[in-house]
Amino acid sequence: MSLSGKKYVLVGPSVERFKGGVAQFTSHLAERLPEKIECHFFSWYQPYPTFLTSRDFVDKVSKPTKGLVPANFLLGYMNPLSWWKFVKEVKALKATTVCFTWIHPVQAPVYFVLTCLIKLLTDADIIFICHNVLPHESFRGDRLLTKLGLSGADRLIVHGISEQTQVNELFRKKRSTRIFLPLHNFFSSDTEILDDNEAEPDRPLRVLFFGVIRHYKGLDILLKALAIVVKTNPDIQLHIIGEKFLKNDRLLESADPEKLIDSLELRDYIKTDFRYVSNEEVPAIFSQADLAVFPYRSATQSGPITVAYSYGVPVVSTRTGGIPDVVVDGVNGYLVEPNDEHALADGILKYIDKPIPKSSVESFAEMLSWDSYTHCLLNDCDFEFPKQKNA
Repeated sequence: MSLSGKKYVLVGPSVERFKGGVAQFTSHLAERLPEKIECHFFSWYQPYPTFLTSRDFVDKVSKPTKGLVPANFLLGYMNPLSWWKFVKEVKALKATTVCFTWIHPVQAPVYFVLTCLIKLLTDADIIFICHNVLPHESFRGDRLLTKLGLSGADRLIVHGISEQTQVNELFRKKRSTRIFLPLHNFFSSDTEILDDNEAEPDRPLRVLFFGVIRHYKGLDILLKALAIVVKTNPDIQLHIIGEKFLKNDRLLESADPEKLIDSLELRDYIKTDFRYVSNEEVPAIFSQADLAVFPYRSATQSGPITVAYSYGVPVVSTRTGGIPDVVVDGVNGYLVEPNDEHALADGILKYIDKPIPKSSVESFAEMLSWDSYTHCLLNDCDFEFPKQKNA
């Protein structure tokens, strides 16, 4: 399939202004598209209605990574005039493909209008890259909004087998392409990263929980699992690094993690850093971890898991959503059942008993390349992993 002459319009949050994995992904996708593709990158300046935004999505910490494709910050959720200006840009560019990022059904009304106008005024194909077909925390009307927002798509990109099944249930005749998330290996460090394994041979096992703290991430389950683990393996330290998801200055969790840590008497085994860390800090955080744990209650895919793989860090994660697609027992991590602190504790203990070498993780990670992702995106083909043997 010839890609010469193709003109892509890519729409999503840019890392120049916004924080989070989707912004990182979209900005780097714009950079990684082949040179033969003419790519025009448009970002939101306001991706959600202000009265629904419960988190500061603007990145006031990280420096934009050098070499990224600059975005045109044209689209505002509350500004219909900006929608019309965007469609006029698509028409003027004579785009062959418009590729939107789908994050949350709250964006459905805007996307419905945009796709209708693009269909009416241009010949461009419309693709949606679905980071979550349905939201992590469901709400009344989410399926209806999803059907509305994605109704104008010619093709949907999903990041897991479970997501592809969900698309087939929602849209019986809509095409979908399954491509697994590429490595989130775009973080650079301003400082030298030191491997202190030799300097501290007797240090405790370093376990990492990384990412925005939300109910579906299951931090409370991990804390309860840790309380079980330390009874027989006290030589362990959990690092919790991530921003609390706030609404009206109250944590959207069944229990504040700080209170749970104290009630479980785990303070001696845990270090906490409740904030959004800068991109420059990520390499040191993962390079110093022995194991990363992802106790999701539900998930589609996980950007932080691919970050862990980028640094050769094995994972223990729950068997939910698309996670089993990229975690192979004994190869790059261990899988456990979700919503079960005893199962999660067993997974951590399994790693302690049988650690996974960094080389095994790095070997698997080589398959999750950006070249593979863009090839499948541009050629409308599912990505298939080679057969893996469990260790």
